[in-house]
Amino acid sequence: MQMPDWIPVSRNYENESISVARQGVEIHPLLPRRAPKPKEIKSIKKNTSSHMKSSSSSSNPLDGSDPLGGGSSDPLADPLSDPLSGMSVSDDPLSSMLGSDAGSKLEQRKQTASEASRQVTKDLHTTRLNTPWSIMKQQISRDYTVVGNITVGASSIREFAGSGVEDGSSHRKVDRYTKRLAGLERKEISDDKIELTQKEYAAHIHKLEGDLHTAWANDERVQSLKIAIQIAKLLADTNVPLFYPSIFVMVTDVLECFGDMVFLRLKNKAEEGLVDPNKPTRKKPRLPENFTAADVPTVAKETCRNWFYKTACIRELLPRIYVETALLKCFRFLADGENAQILARLGSIVRGVGDPLVSLYARAYVVVVGNEIAPHASQHTMGMVHDVLSSFDMVDSTHHQQEMKRCKISRSEYLHVMSPGLQWLLKSVGKSSNKETFQGLLQLYREKCNDSMVLKHIIDAFDASHYAHASIGMATLIRSAGVSCVPAVDLYAALGRQLVLHPPPEEQRLPLLNDVWKAVSKSDDIGGYIRCCSAWLEVIHRHYSERECQILLTDLTLKLDALNSELKEDDMRQLEVLLRGLIQQASMSGSSLLTSDHLLKILDFFKGSKKVELCKDVLDSFKSHKTTNDAVLIHTMFDIGRTLHDSVDSLSDDGEKRHIATLICAFIDKIDFGKDLEQQLSVYVECRSIFCNLDLVQDKLIMCVCALTVKAYRYMRGRHSKKTAAFSKACLAFCHITTPSISDVPRKLQLLLYCAQVSLLNQNLPQTDTFLKAAISLIPEMPTHEEIDSKRVHTEERLSVFLRSLLSLLVVAPGHPEHGPFYIVQGLLNALPRYSWQPTTQHQTKVYIDMLALLCTFAQRSFPYKIPYVESNDKLYGGTADYMAELGETITLVMQEIVKQLSQLGERPEAVAKANQAKLVLDLASTICCRMEMTPEVASFVVKLLELAKRNKGAFTRSDLKYMTAALDDMRRRVDSSAGASVLNPAIRALLQE
Repeated sequence: MQMPDWIPVSRNYENESISVARQGVEIHPLLPRRAPKPKEIKSIKKNTSSHMKSSSSSSNPLDGSDPLGGGSSDPLADPLSDPLSGMSVSDDPLSSMLGSDAGSKLEQRKQTASEASRQVTKDLHTTRLNTPWSIMKQQISRDYTVVGNITVGASSIREFAGSGVEDGSSHRKVDRYTKRLAGLERKEISDDKIELTQKEYAAHIHKLEGDLHTAWANDERVQSLKIAIQIAKLLADTNVPLFYPSIFVMVTDVLECFGDMVFLRLKNKAEEGLVDPNKPTRKKPRLPENFTAADVPTVAKETCRNWFYKTACIRELLPRIYVETALLKCFRFLADGENAQILARLGSIVRGVGDPLVSLYARAYVVVVGNEIAPHASQHTMGMVHDVLSSFDMVDSTHHQQEMKRCKISRSEYLHVMSPGLQWLLKSVGKSSNKETFQGLLQLYREKCNDSMVLKHIIDAFDASHYAHASIGMATLIRSAGVSCVPAVDLYAALGRQLVLHPPPEEQRLPLLNDVWKAVSKSDDIGGYIRCCSAWLEVIHRHYSERECQILLTDLTLKLDALNSELKEDDMRQLEVLLRGLIQQASMSGSSLLTSDHLLKILDFFKGSKKVELCKDVLDSFKSHKTTNDAVLIHTMFDIGRTLHDSVDSLSDDGEKRHIATLICAFIDKIDFGKDLEQQLSVYVECRSIFCNLDLVQDKLIMCVCALTVKAYRYMRGRHSKKTAAFSKACLAFCHITTPSISDVPRKLQLLLYCAQVSLLNQNLPQTDTFLKAAISLIPEMPTHEEIDSKRVHTEERLSVFLRSLLSLLVVAPGHPEHGPFYIVQGLLNALPRYSWQPTTQHQTKVYIDMLALLCTFAQRSFPYKIPYVESNDKLYGGTADYMAELGETITLVMQEIVKQLSQLGERPEAVAKANQAKLVLDLASTICCRMEMTPEVASFVVKLLELAKRNKGAFTRSDLKYMTAALDDMRRRVDSSAGASVLNPAIRALLQE
């Protein structure tokens, strides 16, 4: 195809922009579409005229209305106008930028955070008090286990011979060899004692539970009751006290199942009794969900009474208590509103149980069931707590001491076994107690037991508002308590957790803290000490000053430094809880805790992945911190960030690297030295050296330094002084050195282009050429494919988007003084063919068509946009003959390449190649009509292009046809008054009519 002479059309961009109607908008274009309301349409029309009027008055970006400008015409008249000498002023430059209400906003933020934290603590306290029995059971089963064999009474095992436990088999008749084998696995100490493992004991209970279900399924109700009685008898055996709480949980689970079966049986009986034989119906009558005794027919009531009569006939006291308690929910079939009296009666009956451990857990079970059937009744619980405390001295009786000696258990271990039962009783009392109840209970505690375990559960169960006014008295009570299974430091820790919500009076706070810490600091239990520190740090953070917090942390670090051995695993967990609490407090209040050496010292006690996780938490909490120029804080965060950076290696997961890099980038965002731009750059240089292995951080630093360069440009309002010009060059040198370390080639291209834009804005032309050349030389290294959402995608579309942005910058980039005005364009033309474009797509040709538009723009006497104080090619060359001749040669070269690529597409056999060729032909014809003088030769060339599009028109989709129609209409409008109109218009009409 013979090429005509290409003459770019002369355009006046200013007149064209004025002729285009502009319309103001009230809705952001990226928001979801919705139909505008009538009022909005009126306001849009109203704003359009005012926008057009104001556009002419604001054409100069550097006049007095520039928002970046200042009041003084000379930027050096005011020492703060030069950002590099601004720090000579004694005042903090950030103070003028914060505003008069900055302090009040900070206080308001602290107050809001404090209220939120207070509410969280209150919710946690409420959750602890309202912990359901199901969670408590899991904790008991986990904490109270034994290693080795369990000695139990043989009577409870042998009563159901053949259960598979008593003789090692599931058969009643065994030979002597089987018996001998069972004896080796489980030896009998005497005729009334048997040793079992914990697993065998649990299997025995599960076997009895299975027998219970089998008997119930066979309608053997009496046998079921006998099995329930036998299961309840297991709780009378206290030969292994350490395992008793777990036995209690397993047994009560089976009894609860038995109670549910009886309840369901009675309910079915009641619903059967509701059926009227005279009124047959398909729908079975049902008892309402909240039925009363009046809704229950007589037959069901009689059956219910029969069950309670059978229970009352149980000879032994303990099984009778447990079985009746398990059936309490069935009493609603007989009467309403009598649960409180029944629970009180059962509490009185339990007094007949002589063993303090057995009686305590029997009371606990009555309270568990009582909370379910009568949640608002608490008088019986208070009575049972009174009984437990009154009988506490039985633990120290001579007989009981001998029993504990026989069981090889100490007093503190025995009280530890009693702890869950007493804890549940006190929690049930504390949920609905008042001050008088608390004071009465405390008085009973002083008189009867004075034990640290009891006092801890009292402190945990009751609200601190009952004793906050006398906190020093509570501390004295702790100091005088007899230490058993709970050390004194745990009591002080419990007191601290309660005082978070209800602080002591102002005049008691310092004496209380001194009194508490005088006792705590004497403790040799480092785990308890850490727990106490964790609790009181929160109290101090909320109700004391930072001075007390620093003193406490100093004491903690001294204690940790004095250790001669490593901390135990439990102690490390407690230290982790303390550290996380510190981090949370610092993030909410913005205190100086993060700047203290204590934080790093505590962090150093952790090793490996745990230390990395804690460092992540510290940096994550720093996100909520305000911007800072505190050197100590920045140094502390640097150390923590370095720890995270050094934890990353070649084997690290990409997600882990990305998470750590994101945290470090958020920290970099918080560094702000105001107008001290040199110090800001110095920090960025240090960041580059410390976080050199994380591409995302290097990327962030390049963007920050570019933003710093633009900041200096704004301060100087586009006119750099000698000092700020040197600073901008230093920033660009930083970017030039850092960019090659980025491994992602597409991202590196974007960064180089961004740096070139910033460099051109700051009138650094040699640096601009350097960045542009680096970007162009990188185009052949662009990988052909990349992974996006686990799919392998070609990169040519991404590259074409980058190239269009590059072409838009080349409009205003001045040419090289030695290599000519089109030096960069020639380099781009040389680099493009070295990339592996796909042969059937249109991206490569589209880039060349866009380059054709760029070259036509170069032919204009005034470019459509400019960079302030930068002379582009329109000013440097002004349309000289040599310039226009070289431009014409370049246009011809680009046009030949476009035609060549179109021919290659046409030669491809694929249908998609034919369709893409037709679309590209339309694009090229539209560009020529828009940007070239329409001579007859050019019009003939366009006609040939349209004939080529017409040939492949059948491959067009509906949207392609719409685009073709719009493009042809635009061409006809543009060439109507040109010399080639007579040649081109018939071809356009013919194509439109088909």
